[in-house]
Amino acid sequence: MRNYKRKTDRQSWSSTDMAQAIAMVVEKKLGINKAAQLFNVPSTTLQNRVKKYQSGCSLEEAAKKGLGKFKAIFTELQEKCLVEYIQQVQKTNTEKFTTKDLRKLAYQLAEKCNVQHKFNAEDGMAGLDWYTGFMKRHPELSFRKPKNSENYPDHHDCLEIILEEHEIKVEPVDPPKSAT
Repeated sequence: MRNYKRKTDRQSWSSTDMAQAIAMVVEKKLGINKAAQLFNVPSTTLQNRVKKYQSGCSLEEAAKKGLGKFKAIFTELQEKCLVEYIQQVQKTNTEKFTTKDLRKLAYQLAEKCNVQHKFNAEDGMAGLDWYTGFMKRHPELSFRKPKNSENYPDHHDCLEIILEEHEIKVEPVDPPKSAT
């Protein structure tokens, strides 16, 4: 995953074209084949997406791309909240917010929001692959290596603030059953 290079041209259409094509078909302005040809999207995919839209899905959700086995851990809103919090901490504190702090905070956020993840429970932090992807999605962030990590406060107690500020609902988590 770290050095993945795409091998096919599948789903080379844009989500906006798909959304426009779905809208035209649903409004009965164009047939599936004409809309597919006009908006440069595969007709079978368009047919499936129209069915998905008609079953109650939003237009954005029906037109959304989804290829491969890797799915995003956090929603766009949750990631936006995380970015805003990190920027706020970096502006207000003289201490640096480290990459380890971010990875631990991401793990705690996933646990608190009851999000399915494959983060390392033993270390209590997100993995390097998640961190790399997160940084690629948010190039406005930057982290520096701390000179002396003993002087830095524990940023992880601020998780409640993130959740409250952005009104992210937390689902209660059932405690794991022991295998004794």
